[in-house]
Formats: sequence, C-alpha cells, structure tokens
Amino acid sequence: MRTIIALAVISATLALGGCFHMHQSAVVTELPPAPVPYK
Repeated sequence: MRTIIALAVISATLALGGCFHMHQSAVVTELPPAPVPYK
C-alpha cells in the first residue's frame, strides 16, 4: 500500500514538475534553495 502511494507521488512529481525541475536545478545553483518546496 505504501509502495503504491510512493509510486503515485513520484509519477505525479515527474509528470507535473519534470521540465520545471530540470530548469529549476540550474537556478538553484545560482540562487539559494529557499523557494524550493522539495529537496
């Protein structure tokens, strides 16, 4: 049950913020990771 929830969260994160995370990674290198809600 926990594995299914974990997979759902991961898939949703990749689907919703896949491209944004790739772009955000470049921004984090220059700015502090304060506005980033995830690690």
